[in-house]
Amino acid sequence: MQGSRSMSEEAPPTSAVPPVSGVPEAAQSAPVPAPSAPPAAAAPVASAPAPAAPAPAPAAPARELKVEDALLYLDQVKHEFGDRPRIYNEFLEIMKNFKAQTIDTPGVITRVSNLFRGYNNLILGFNTFLPDGYKIE
Repeated sequence: MQGSRSMSEEAPPTSAVPPVSGVPEAAQSAPVPAPSAPPAAAAPVASAPAPAAPAPAPAAPARELKVEDALLYLDQVKHEFGDRPRIYNEFLEIMKNFKAQTIDTPGVITRVSNLFRGYNNLILGFNTFLPDGYKIE
C-alpha cells in the first residue's frame, strides 16, 4: 500500500505546543520552574509567642500625676490664699483652661507664675502638674 502511512509516519498529535518564533527550541521544551515559596522568615510563625517587650512610652508624655499630690498642692494654695479666695478661684480657672487645652503649657506657666508671684513654694510646687520637658525653676 503505497498511499497509506505507517504509524511512525503519522503527524504529531494536535496537543503538541507549536514552536514560538524567536525563542530557541531548547528553551521552549525546558520545564518551567514552579514559583518559589517566600522565605521562611516572611511566613507567619505559629509557635509560642516571644516574651513581650515593654511598650515604648509615647513621645513627651505627661508626668504621672498622683491624685494625692494634686490634692496636697490644692490644699497648700487654699491655705496660702484662704483670706483671698479670688486668687484661689483664678488658679482653678487657669487649671480648667489648661486641662481643656485652651491655654498651652508655656501659657499656664506664665499665668501661674504671675498669680503666685512672691510665693516661690507654690510656683515650684506647680511642677507637679507640668508635662515632661517643662519645669519652673
